[in-house]
Order: sequence, then structure tokens, then C-alpha cells
Amino acid sequence: MTEDYAQTMRDGEWKAGSVLIFSENYKIIDGYYRLAAVAQSGVPVEFYLVRGVPTNL
Repeated sequence: MTEDYAQTMRDGEWKAGSVLIFSENYKIIDGYYRLAAVAQSGVPVEFYLVRGVPTNL
């Protein structure tokens, strides 16, 4: 999955507007593989961030 995302980013086909969700303790709730793909691809990607989501939901 991460490699597929990374290749899409390297190819310039990643669509802006993806959301990353972090808990109130700054742990990733949603978006881990997308962030890993950014690191793997070496391509800057913009995301919307949602922070402070309670972990007890």
C-alpha cells in the first residue's frame, strides 16, 4: 500500500485534499500509510490536518 501511494506521489498524480487525523496526544489516528509514503517518495505533499480528536470515540 505504501509503495503504491509513494509511486503515485512520485508520478505527480496524488490528489490534494487528503486529511490526516491526530489524537489529542498527537498520535496518528488516520493517515499513517500516507505519511510513510511521503517519506518514501521524497515528494512534498499537502494535507489537511485534524488535531485533538479524543481517543475514546
